[in-house]
Amino acid sequence: MSDKYLAFIKFCSVGLFATILHIGVASVAAFVFGLSIYVSSLVAYLMATFVTFLANAYWSFNTKPDKKNTFKFLLLCTLNILFIKVCSLIIGLLNINTIWALVIIAALI
Repeated sequence: MSDKYLAFIKFCSVGLFATILHIGVASVAAFVFGLSIYVSSLVAYLMATFVTFLANAYWSFNTKPDKKNTFKFLLLCTLNILFIKVCSLIIGLLNINTIWALVIIAALI
């Protein structure tokens, strides 16, 4: 198996794990702690994104994050947080069930 193929499989595995983590954290935040869909999605996004960044850097690509990549990561996080806010507002206006809303937001990001 080539190194690029293995890295791709690891990258996809990290993405799948992050999606499951996002849905799990958002669900616990919303249903156990009673946080709003907005706050739940934000907390879940931050946790899943942080895990994804580190797992992809160290495990998928065997690299150490540098200042340039960390800056790009933080910029992307900021843009995604704005995207999550817009999605959450739209979902809220459409009165979509909370669990489905969390799944939709996780799938979009």
